[in-house]
Amino acid sequence: MGIGVDDMYVLIFTLDRAPKELSGQEKVKFMMRNAGVSITITSFTNIFSFTMGSLTSIPAIKWFCQYAALGMFFDYLNQITFFLACVC
Repeated sequence: MGIGVDDMYVLIFTLDRAPKELSGQEKVKFMMRNAGVSITITSFTNIFSFTMGSLTSIPAIKWFCQYAALGMFFDYLNQITFFLACVC
């Protein structure tokens, strides 16, 4: 649960910092321009780390890392699509 929550906090904090005179669409552009890079870097770093962990020969760790990497990828997609639409 904590994996995607930090991205939501970063996005909402950045949206709160957006100038009040901007329209809703411009606020979302501001939010993604400023916070989108941060959540992309952290998400892909986590995905890469678990992908490297899946190269181990221990089956339980291998499966865990594969599912964790896949879950983080879908969490990232959720953050930049569904959550972003809900914020608008």
